[in-house]
Amino acid sequence: MQRIFLLSLLAGFMATMSYSQERKLPIDTTITTQHSVTVNGSTFSYTAETGTQPVWDEHGKPIASLHYTYYSRNNVKDRPSRPLLISFNGGPGSGSV
Repeated sequence: MQRIFLLSLLAGFMATMSYSQERKLPIDTTITTQHSVTVNGSTFSYTAETGTQPVWDEHGKPIASLHYTYYSRNNVKDRPSRPLLISFNGGPGSGSV
């Protein structure tokens, strides 16, 4: 009885693993939304964009996908003079930078 249970459990794990290997993310997925925030009585509108950026191998095949979130303030007169802040959240073996 215990052997049948273990074999059933193993088969379930293998089926889940094979499904996860076949699942593919859509390439260049992007979602854009509009928002506003009030700070000290002043209201600022901004655009939030989140998406995935594929990483291509030498044959043009996507081999990985990076996730990003970009916030930009709307109604800015001199956009090129605004600073750009980039933050990396780190990961195994690396802190946030």
